[in-house]
Amino acid sequence: VADDVTGLAAQPHLTTLMYALMNQAIVPFTALCSIIMVNARYTLLETSAVIVVGIAAICCVLSSQDKKGDDDVAWAIFAAVTTSFAAFSFLCKELAFSEYAKAHENGFRNCPADSDSSLGQNSSESEQSQDEADETLDIFVAGTGVAIIGLMVVTPISMLNQALTSHEPVLPAMQEGFRCLGECSN
Repeated sequence: VADDVTGLAAQPHLTTLMYALMNQAIVPFTALCSIIMVNARYTLLETSAVIVVGIAAICCVLSSQDKKGDDDVAWAIFAAVTTSFAAFSFLCKELAFSEYAKAHENGFRNCPADSDSSLGQNSSESEQSQDEADETLDIFVAGTGVAIIGLMVVTPISMLNQALTSHEPVLPAMQEGFRCLGECSN
C-alpha cells in the first residue's frame, strides 16, 4: 500500500516509461531484502537478471539528466525507492508462508493455537477434523490482516503525500476524500 501511495506522488513528474521502469526497482530491493533477512542465495542467472534491471534503471535516470525532458531525476529516484516497501512486504509474506509450511510438516505440534485444542481429546474423529482444519492456510484471515494493517498505514502516508505534492491543507483534502468515498457515484 505504501509504495502505491508514495509512488503515485512521483507519477506526474515522470514519463510513463520512466515511471514503469522505476517500478522495476522492486526486483533488486526484493533480492537485497531476502539476502539480508533470510540469507538467500541466488544463482548466477538470477543475479545477472537483477543486475540488468538495476543497470537499466540507472542508465534511464542518467540519460534523463542530459536532456530537458519530462522526467525529474529526484522523483525518479523517489519512485524507485518507494518500491522497497512492497519488496519488504513480499518477503514478510514469504516468511509467513514458510513458517506455516514448517509448522504443517511438524504437525502443528509447537503452535500456540493448536496447544489448547488437543487437550483431553483422544478420539481419532477429533484428530482427523483438526488435521483437516490445519491443512490449509486461511487466506481470508491473512488477507484481512493485510487489509487492516494497510488501512492503518495508508492514512498517514497519504497525508504525507498530500503535504508533499500540494499546497492545499491536508485535513480538508482527507475529509473531501472520505466524503467522496461515501457519496460519489464512481
